[in-house]
Amino acid sequence: MQFDQVQLTFTTPGGNDVAGQVPLHAVRGLFLHVISEADTELATSAHDSLETSRYAIQVQVKGCFINVMLNLFDNQLVAAMGEYFIKMTNARFNIGKIDALLKEIRVTSIDIDKMLRERRLVRKFKVVFKTPAYLKASNGIKVYYPEPRHLFKNLARLWNDFTGTLAPVDAERLAEWAGDHVEVTSHELQTVSVPMGSGKKDIVGFKGWTMFAVNGSGDDPDFVPIIDMLLTFGMYSNVGGSRSACLGSILYQPIDVEEKT
Repeated sequence: MQFDQVQLTFTTPGGNDVAGQVPLHAVRGLFLHVISEADTELATSAHDSLETSRYAIQVQVKGCFINVMLNLFDNQLVAAMGEYFIKMTNARFNIGKIDALLKEIRVTSIDIDKMLRERRLVRKFKVVFKTPAYLKASNGIKVYYPEPRHLFKNLARLWNDFTGTLAPVDAERLAEWAGDHVEVTSHELQTVSVPMGSGKKDIVGFKGWTMFAVNGSGDDPDFVPIIDMLLTFGMYSNVGGSRSACLGSILYQPIDVEEKT
């Protein structure tokens, strides 16, 4: 099983460094514009659906370059993007108020089976929240802290939604296990507001890094490699709410990995 990552590399027309921050909501707007040009109904569904967004967006800015990574868990979205770029006649785009030229399109197939096969026994790890994230408790209240119970429940649900019957994870049991066996050992986090465009309320999230440690495994030793698999997947799916607007982009760094016997 696999999904496609479409990387779009933009540059400023004059080669000058990108001025200011790239508005995250504008990156999603760019994606939805591309989809709508190929399939209006699909774009409307992708924007308005109450179900889990079947795409996640990440953005990196370096000098005059803007790299947009579109992780697409729906073949219809992949097909719509392909149709748009085949017919494209103008490589100039607006990302918010930033004038950008599309320089390169790269499509990579990401192997989900490999994540399953190569999951590791990781006892200590670091998660960097590159863009603001927020989680939700069972009662719907937003959580502005990477509490393991909520973090891994969210990742398990995303994994199940996108991988189907490949290797389903019991999200409720994992959440309970993580609450007992995964602890935050240190962190450097800040709460920030993310503008979502004119007339829309800002989204609040936490950003920074967190160190975690796994203490024992209790009655469910299989959950130790599962959290490694889920965090690897999370680097593509994003975590928490508003994943489709570039929120919840993470970097997962294993630190203490046990050798397989």
